Amino acid sequence: MLGQEIPTALEVRDLVKMARTEIRHSPHLQNIIVKGALIRPTIHRSGHWYFTLTDGEASIDCVMFSRYAKSTIFDPSEGDEVLATGSIDIFVARGRMQLMVQHLRPLSGQGALETERRKLLSMLQAQGDLNRIPRELPSIPRHMALVTAPGSAALSDMLRIARERYDRLRITVFEVTVQGERAASSITSGLWKAAHFSENGCLGLEGEPPVDVIIVGRGGGSPEDLWAFNLEPVVEAILEMPVPVVSAVGHESDHLLSDLVADYRAATPSHAMELVVPERNRLEMRLDENRISLSRIVKRQVVEGKERVRARRKRLHTSLRIGHHEALQHWSDLRGKLLTASSATVYAETGRLSRILPTLTTAMYIQLSDYQKENAKRKQRISSLSTTILTRSRIRLERFQAILQAIDPIRILERGWVQVINPKSGTIIDKSTEAIRHDKLDLQFSDGRIRVSTNGEGAMDKDV
Repeated sequence: MLGQEIPTALEVRDLVKMARTEIRHSPHLQNIIVKGALIRPTIHRSGHWYFTLTDGEASIDCVMFSRYAKSTIFDPSEGDEVLATGSIDIFVARGRMQLMVQHLRPLSGQGALETERRKLLSMLQAQGDLNRIPRELPSIPRHMALVTAPGSAALSDMLRIARERYDRLRITVFEVTVQGERAASSITSGLWKAAHFSENGCLGLEGEPPVDVIIVGRGGGSPEDLWAFNLEPVVEAILEMPVPVVSAVGHESDHLLSDLVADYRAATPSHAMELVVPERNRLEMRLDENRISLSRIVKRQVVEGKERVRARRKRLHTSLRIGHHEALQHWSDLRGKLLTASSATVYAETGRLSRILPTLTTAMYIQLSDYQKENAKRKQRISSLSTTILTRSRIRLERFQAILQAIDPIRILERGWVQVINPKSGTIIDKSTEAIRHDKLDLQFSDGRIRVSTNGEGAMDKDV
């Protein structure tokens, strides 16, 4: 080998730097996604994450700086299957290849979501939000807000049940997106819009009753589809609603955080309607029972009041008679004593009687006057009490009569409305598309009914 030129030797650092340069300039090793299981995940006090990725046959060390770790939505645990996005680099001091991770997420997104749900659940428990006393639902809701997806089967079922149970209920639907990335913000926005229509809101329409109950929910789906109702913005909005909220998400087996923080949880959207909306027939029966009960109470109170007045009047008259009789008896006794006494004593007693007689007479009249004044006061109190009882009873009776009149269909017809009726079946027609399919229609006014004929195109002529 003599005479051959010896090649120049490389320093170790130069070799490592050359390899590093080659790796950094290779498009196949930059911004890559690597799948594997976490081994020995460690979070340094600086906020940097250190861990190893393995697939069982090979492994690579990984580093995730704090500026990237802050945006990670789950806590790394030993054995978690993850997808790591980053670039290959070489740690020059050790000559060790490592993956510089910029983004890390579970291979199954459900793991991260469940971790976030548990964190939020713990926070709600610590704040006492799960132990709130639920607000009472209105016995007769005046205006209901539905926060749900437009055109859904859940919405159709809820509206159908509401019409069947109590068709006079005012319902406002706030259409929202119930799944996907925009679902949480959309549901939150819908809830606050509904809140603005409540008694404390600022968007209530003139002449319309304020919203007094809110139902938020959707039909069934996978856990991922329903997950928006586990997110913090939706939960916080439900907690801050000014009126009772019913959570009606999915099926009976689904349990979301919205169910835990709402005033009431319904197994399904249909169940929510049955929970909130009273049946009109039962309501009318209850009103009839209350009216009969109130009438009995008023009659009983009037009778009892009259009995108390008679008893007090009798006691007062008896007291006056006894007082007057005692005064006369005392005067008679003194007079008898005077007549049987000696003449000297007669003169003396006569003089004393003359002195005390005016006093006795005055005292008797004063006592009689006091009895008369007390009698007048008692009569006035009895009259005032009777008037108060009758006034309160009349107010309660008028209040129930006002409720009955408010739901009386004839009252609505008297305000100019007309019911369109199928003369064959006697059912009410509420759509023009259905009306034009009939040759004859009955129009129900407040004072009677007339029959009209249609030409099948929406026009109609009065049936002579």
